[in-house]
This record gives sequence, C-alpha cells and structure tokens, in this order.
Amino acid sequence: MRKTLFLIGITLLLLGVIAESIYVVSSRVAYNGPTLSTDVYFVSGILLLLVGGILFLASVRIPEIHVSDSQERTL
Repeated sequence: MRKTLFLIGITLLLLGVIAESIYVVSSRVAYNGPTLSTDVYFVSGILLLLVGGILFLASVRIPEIHVSDSQERTL
C-alpha cells in the first residue's frame, strides 16, 4: 500500500511540476484578461502538487519519537 501511495504521489507531483511549467511558458507577461488554457494549467498544477505532496507524505514511514523521562537523567 505504501509503495502504491508513493508511486501515485510522485507521479502527481511530477505532473504538477509539468503543468506549472506549461503555465509559465504559455502565460503572457502583459495581462490581457483571463485565458482558459493558462488558468487551467495553473489551477490543475497547484491541485496536483497538493494532492501529490499529501500522498507522498502519507506513504513515508516516520520513525517513532522517543521522549526520555526526566527521572532517567541524573547528574
């Protein structure tokens, strides 16, 4: 299950980066009103990056944090 989430997360992250790069390349410097094609790349790129990042972080195994008791430390 973790490998599947990892692969899907990485794929969505890469697709998000590609969509954002298409947006940057195809957007005009001077604002000429909203255009559907560049706005779709922008919004989908952000959504793909967010969902891919969440799935990627869900697939990563985080080690347990051990908190030592203050009584164990004696000077």
